[in-house]
Amino acid sequence: MFLAFDLGSNSYIASLADQNGHILWETRRVVRLGTQLSPDGTLYPEAFERPIEVARAMIDEARAKAAQYGAPNGILESRCVATRALRAASNANAFCGAFARCTGLSLDVITCDEEARLERLGQTNAPVILAHAGQPWLLIDVGGGSTELSWIDETHQCTWTQSLNIGALSGSGERVGAHILQALASHTCAPTRLIVCAGSVFSSYAQHKLGLKDYRADAVEGARLDDEPHAMPLELASLDDASHVGAHIVRSLQNAHPDTPIYATTRGLRHGLIADFLAKHTL
Repeated sequence: MFLAFDLGSNSYIASLADQNGHILWETRRVVRLGTQLSPDGTLYPEAFERPIEVARAMIDEARAKAAQYGAPNGILESRCVATRALRAASNANAFCGAFARCTGLSLDVITCDEEARLERLGQTNAPVILAHAGQPWLLIDVGGGSTELSWIDETHQCTWTQSLNIGALSGSGERVGAHILQALASHTCAPTRLIVCAGSVFSSYAQHKLGLKDYRADAVEGARLDDEPHAMPLELASLDDASHVGAHIVRSLQNAHPDTPIYATTRGLRHGLIADFLAKHTL
């Protein structure tokens, strides 16, 4: 059993996978760690309480699930990673130490480049990517505290990547969309045939576009986000906060790239962690 734990600036995601990389169990909690940063760049004292306690409860639940799935020794291997919120925190080492003491697991604060690599790796077998094999595509991952952009060519090689220090917690959908377009305008590349959007803001928007009362990852995966010709646009006023951010980003992208389809993916960093685990154990 392998545990992938993504300690994001907005949400935590714990995923339990078997030796073949199949996710057997997964849970998500909205923690908003990114809002716990003080103006001087340190995490407030309360960030060492509830956020770490939530992580401990999720990891304990993962251990119990591993036992239920018949793993005699529970979770054999794990990797826990943190992103923008802890990259920006001057007392990140203290947080990681408290995390380790509370959960028994180490926490890695990964770089922007490593975050983008894991996000790309996590998309390798995404249905929408397989359906458009051989076409260049753009991956946009909007997290709570940062946005990762990656340009992938026809051979599935990443030729350009950029990290933006703005995300769903630090800017409106209009601002995030404007920063994305500015970054894309500064990079000369061939026209993209496909835009793939990762992150909860896009999953939430896809849920609303599909008219789903309850979230279903199987339905959201690969859902088209842009308004197709003659389609009735979704009223933005009817959306919740996360969906509203996603909607505005999609509208910005569609205005700039009207002929490029835009899709949602539920896959992300955790799938990249699992892929790394599989590569390590198949060598």
